[in-house]
Amino acid sequence: AAEKRTHQMCFGYLDSGADDEIAIGRSRSQFSEYECHYRVLAGNSPETLDMSTTIFGRDVRLPFFCCPTAGHRMFHNMGEKATAAAAA
Repeated sequence: AAEKRTHQMCFGYLDSGADDEIAIGRSRSQFSEYECHYRVLAGNSPETLDMSTTIFGRDVRLPFFCCPTAGHRMFHNMGEKATAAAAA
């Protein structure tokens, strides 16, 4: 879906690595060594599950946040402002 909605140059930037993609090849190789076991939330029901925590002294119900990056306008006309609005 992203490839259809994004300019070809922007999607290529996001979807690939630099030059001959050595770093991305190494990352994929190393990542393939990991095996994920999805048992962290086993035995919890939605009614009893509490994922709240404190981040920078502020209580949050779900610990997801945006990291500082650049180039958002390549993918959305409002760029970083849209990311900030979505995170608020």
